[in-house]
Amino acid sequence: MVFRRVFFAALIAGVAALAWPAAAFEAGYIGAAQKPGIVLGQSAATPPPGLYMFNNVLNNSGSLVGPGAPSTATGGRTSVEIPGGALGLMWVPGWTLFGATYDATIFQPAMRIGVGAPIHTNPGGLHNTFIAPIGLSWKLGDSGFYLKAGLGIWLPTGTRGGASGLGNIGAPWWTFQPNLVLSYVK
Repeated sequence: MVFRRVFFAALIAGVAALAWPAAAFEAGYIGAAQKPGIVLGQSAATPPPGLYMFNNVLNNSGSLVGPGAPSTATGGRTSVEIPGGALGLMWVPGWTLFGATYDATIFQPAMRIGVGAPIHTNPGGLHNTFIAPIGLSWKLGDSGFYLKAGLGIWLPTGTRGGASGLGNIGAPWWTFQPNLVLSYVK
């Protein structure tokens, strides 16, 4: 009964996502450099049944270099810094499906992208909400290995700006992200 409800909810979400037209963005869109690693670090081993809260913090920094990259008046590199974090919830009801432990996850990232001279931009805010309504984790015998498969969905809920909605951290589109994680926990 529960599987049927989850299946139909995922089906309805998939059909609803197809109702919007596709969109593209040009190179240089602020959000193109975001969320590197924000969903990395997941373990394929599911904890015991319960409701869990977690947070991830990251800071990426570097420089824009190469052909076509902007440079400063002195010929130096353009610095880029992306600090951010995400707060999330994971629900493990204790259900098994296809021999796997079921879980569901949701988290909300927030970040800032600071780009130095000659561009000088510093947008920040909430990025799109990430939900993973289906996560299935299998323990692979007594080897210490776990395999987890699921589907993640980025909802277009982030901070947006500009005529096209691409002037800030959030993206004005849905993203469907299949997840496959292999972990060794022993």
